[in-house]
Amino acid sequence: MKTISPIKFILATFAFTWTLFSIVIFSGQSNQDFPAMLLYILGGCAPSLVAIFFVWRTFNKEQRDDFWSRVINPRRIKPVWWVVSLVAIPAVMGLAVWLNARLFNVLPGMEILNNLKVQPAEILIFIIMM
Repeated sequence: MKTISPIKFILATFAFTWTLFSIVIFSGQSNQDFPAMLLYILGGCAPSLVAIFFVWRTFNKEQRDDFWSRVINPRRIKPVWWVVSLVAIPAVMGLAVWLNARLFNVLPGMEILNNLKVQPAEILIFIIMM
């Protein structure tokens, strides 16, 4: 197994992300339009996609199988990390709302929450993207 330097990974991730974002920016489309939104989502997933590419290029078959087993098999994740991963984002978001209300005496508009109330079918997608 060859090792990839962290600098190479960071540069590849940066280049991939901003290539996708630049296409959208220079196209002049709204980020709410379909092709632009897809490129924004792929750009946001760039660290994972670049890591998978490096695993594919540098690991042998046995190491790739072990990697995918670690990624997909939920039994290999300790229960404490399940709790951390499921509680951390809502806790940080709640803290941000609380701080905003405490410091500025105003609650944020929460447009995403209002959109989810109107279109409840998107709740599962929202949870997966979190």
